[in-house]
Amino acid sequence: MTKAEYIEVMKSMGLNNEDIYGNSYSFNNGKVVVSGNIPRNMIQELVLENNELENFMNQLSPKDGNKKILPKFSLYTKEELILFLLSLDDFSLKEKTGLVGNSKDQFDDILSDVLKNLINKAKLDNSVIAWIKRNPKIRDLNLQTLDRMNKRPLFKTKKSVYEQDFNHNLRRNIDSLDCSVNPYLLSENIFKKINDMINDVYINIDIADDESVTFEVISKYTSDKVRFYRTNNILSFEVTYKEHDDSIISLIHQYTEDGETITIDKDHKIMIYNLTTGKMNVKGIDEADKDNKYKDELYQIVLTASVCASSVTEENMLKQKSLSKRFV
Repeated sequence: MTKAEYIEVMKSMGLNNEDIYGNSYSFNNGKVVVSGNIPRNMIQELVLENNELENFMNQLSPKDGNKKILPKFSLYTKEELILFLLSLDDFSLKEKTGLVGNSKDQFDDILSDVLKNLINKAKLDNSVIAWIKRNPKIRDLNLQTLDRMNKRPLFKTKKSVYEQDFNHNLRRNIDSLDCSVNPYLLSENIFKKINDMINDVYINIDIADDESVTFEVISKYTSDKVRFYRTNNILSFEVTYKEHDDSIISLIHQYTEDGETITIDKDHKIMIYNLTTGKMNVKGIDEADKDNKYKDELYQIVLTASVCASSVTEENMLKQKSLSKRFV
């Protein structure tokens, strides 16, 4: 859970830092700690209805003597927080009137409203080009990158033709990958309702300030995930996915004040390709790249990562995607 998510959930539930029982809520290090008098049987009923809540189950161990009231309880996701607060409403109704509440039916609507508000505040549709132009150093490096990648060799050789084709194809596929990591970059995309999206993906958003934004989407089916990160001087697109042999691969495409780079972590082998300089760095050693084997491997991973990113976001979040893979 992020602080922005915590604030938005409490706001949507009409609460500040205290609930109807006088329990206090505090956010710290990615979790919410509830302190006060928390009815144990309320939590137990919640666990019985959702067997995925291992965090809840672990906190109900009998080490405290199975007391009816818990002094503390920790919540690690916005989904847990919403369920907890809704269950509290139901428990209060049952305690006061004997009636069985159904406030949990509101879960999808509350989560959707929270995400909708956060997406609007995060301004995920701000264009990459506009962001690059705001930082003179990054703007100049970007021009250097484009000039190097688009430059036609004076005398074409087998090596120069390979390099030119590699640059053009890589640029096209990296731009495509970025738009899959953050599909809001393309204003032509038509999105599903958020209520439909949350059936297939977890969406996490953090907004530290006007410029620091993190947007993460995780597939509920494969656990593959994408992550978009933006600050004043860093723009990052990340894909993490599992291969057929269960190895985990992470690819990060970044614009920074050191240039534009692609970093790949494959079985703890790190490859860094600097698009601004054209240099490949593997395991801390600059490679002459005589046979281009590392570039070929990097290019194949970019293609696979782009497909994985698309399967996480576009397949689960879009009603219709734009065929124009370009930044706006």
